[in-house]
Amino acid sequence: MKKQPTLILVLGLPGSGKTTLAKRISKELDFPLLVKDDLKVMLFDVYGWKDREESMKAGTASYKIMDYIIEEQLRCGNSLVVEGTFNPAYDDAKFKKWQEKYNVQYAQIYCYADADTIRQRFRERATTDSRHVSHVEGEGGLQNLENHIQRGINPLGIGGTLIKVDTTDFSKVDEAGIVEQLRELNRS
Repeated sequence: MKKQPTLILVLGLPGSGKTTLAKRISKELDFPLLVKDDLKVMLFDVYGWKDREESMKAGTASYKIMDYIIEEQLRCGNSLVVEGTFNPAYDDAKFKKWQEKYNVQYAQIYCYADADTIRQRFRERATTDSRHVSHVEGEGGLQNLENHIQRGINPLGIGGTLIKVDTTDFSKVDEAGIVEQLRELNRS
């Protein structure tokens, strides 16, 4: 009999520290990590980047690829960490279906920070990380960030464990405590 897989979703606004925290959690738990922007960068590497419209298409393709990989991992009974900006209106039904089909248990790590910190991180990343999608999106990316800030990103309505993490000051994040909660969940 397969072990019940655990899917750890690390979500929040762009610049909220999702990727940083997801990488640390993945390493500590020795779970595979799937990051939406990493897939998007790979698509840019193959197809190039032209404008914001192309970026949006690559983003949509990245989510479809993520869905395929997630479902395959769950079908095999594997646990994993997934990072992205998920939307309850679009994603709840899909995750609920997987819960029923694969008996997956969910943990959501909801990262948030004050808006000024998010804007600062986004701008710094755009000017220092030539591999990140924010580097190529320019003003369109900044406008998209502002739209996200205005709308907000909410946790999914899929049940499971929800851990809210204020990442405004990463030195105050209790990573060890978060990892221990996730280890307990994976043991059950």
